[in-house]
Amino acid sequence: MADIENITKYIIEDAQKEAAELLKAAEEQCKEIVEQNKKDIEKLKDSMKKAAELEGKKRAEYILSSYTVEERKARLKAKQEVISDAFDKAMETLQHLSKEQYLQFIEETLSDIDLSGDEELLLSINDKEKLGEDFEEKINSFLKSQGKKNLTVEYSPEEFTGYRLRGNNIEINYTLQALINNLRVDMETEIAEILFS
Repeated sequence: MADIENITKYIIEDAQKEAAELLKAAEEQCKEIVEQNKKDIEKLKDSMKKAAELEGKKRAEYILSSYTVEERKARLKAKQEVISDAFDKAMETLQHLSKEQYLQFIEETLSDIDLSGDEELLLSINDKEKLGEDFEEKINSFLKSQGKKNLTVEYSPEEFTGYRLRGNNIEINYTLQALINNLRVDMETEIAEILFS
């Protein structure tokens, strides 16, 4: 019986030894898994931190870019308003020309046009009083002194400064608004350089 007890004792000790070794191996494997998980977590944290920094930089660049675009738009709008104000003031000044200055404007612009004698000079009804009842006679006298043919003067109920010249199926617009608009297109860049340089 002693042999059975010894064998049993040996089996139990051997099993305990094997269990201890298995437990030790399991603990080491568990430590390795925990260490690997810690490393993986650190890598993940670093990766997430880099991704967040990159996203933050992209967002900051986008915001800065948007701000720059909006700032440029605001500056451009302000410059356009200044230019518009300059043209509006020029228009206002020209609309209040004296009788002599207005007559001179009409004479000078008409002297540059080749008249056939069939033209009609269309003025605003407001000009009739400003230029006087004898305006047609005066303008034709001036044109004759320039070697040009006479024209007929008519008055429109529209309000404008300047004139329209009609004849031979064409109309030439010499209203100050049309002239200012043409000048604006031609000179806007030049005026912007003068005002903002």
